[in-house]
Amino acid sequence: MKDFNQTISIVIPAFKAEHSIFRLGNEILKIFSNFKTEIVIVNDCSPDNTHKECLKLIDEHPKEISYIKLAKNVGEHNAVMAGLKHSRGDWIIIMDDDFQNPPSEALKLLNYSLSNQ
Repeated sequence: MKDFNQTISIVIPAFKAEHSIFRLGNEILKIFSNFKTEIVIVNDCSPDNTHKECLKLIDEHPKEISYIKLAKNVGEHNAVMAGLKHSRGDWIIIMDDDFQNPPSEALKLLNYSLSNQ
């Protein structure tokens, strides 16, 4: 890893993520603790308690979490694009809200990318 001063943005489009988003956010921040990390969560007008869980996450990590709550469901692709637009990082990783890809694998991807700069 060459530059620990770079910011890593992790964009998470969220839909029906009430059972995973809080745990996912905390795990990402733990795994990426050696980096300046921002998480951008885009709630794609989820009909469950995803919003409430995101607010709990923001309360715990107000400096690391950015949150966008869309007024209507626009689909995963458009939710990702909204997150990308609001990301400030030098590197951006897009992750699903359901641990389809574990945060540890995202760290491997980042470390590989940084080692090949």
